[in-house]
This record gives sequence, C-alpha cells and structure tokens, in this order.
Amino acid sequence: MQKPFVAMMLAGTLSLAGCASPLSQDKPALSVEAQMALLQAEQDIKFAESRKGDTTAARKSYQQAQEAAARGDEAAAIKHAWEASQAAVKSVK
Repeated sequence: MQKPFVAMMLAGTLSLAGCASPLSQDKPALSVEAQMALLQAEQDIKFAESRKGDTTAARKSYQQAQEAAARGDEAAAIKHAWEASQAAVKSVK
C-alpha cells in the first residue's frame, strides 16, 4: 500500500545523504537497515495518525529509536523503530 512511497522517500534520503558536508558528521553514521527502520516507523505513525489511531505508544518507541540512533546504537534503534511500527499498526486495527 505505502511501500512504493516509502521506497521513493528512502531513495531520496539516501541520495541526499551523500551530499552532506564533512562538517555535518556530528552524529554516528547509521546503516541503511537502521535508516529504513526509522523511516518506516515514521511513516507508520503518520498513517496511524491519519486514521485517528492512538499513537502514544508508537511515538514513545519512536523517540527511543531516535535517541538510540543519535548515540550510534543501531541495534536498539532498529528494535525501537520496529516496536514503534508495530504499535502504530495495532492502533488502527
């Protein structure tokens, strides 16, 4: 349903990531898998909000995923992003 849109957004994000200046290397670089997980969670939350779902739990997990990504902890970022996606999907069922 939203997979083509997500794929286009990811392609755009990844292509812009190569344009970053060396001075913007403050944060640890994330793997493509971690970036995909964060992007998918964000899209799932937006979709759930558009369907009037309760995204409180999803937003909390997404916040934890962003914090883990900022620390460079990819495993935790992916785990929390996945939890956020699942919570968002469950909120509209």
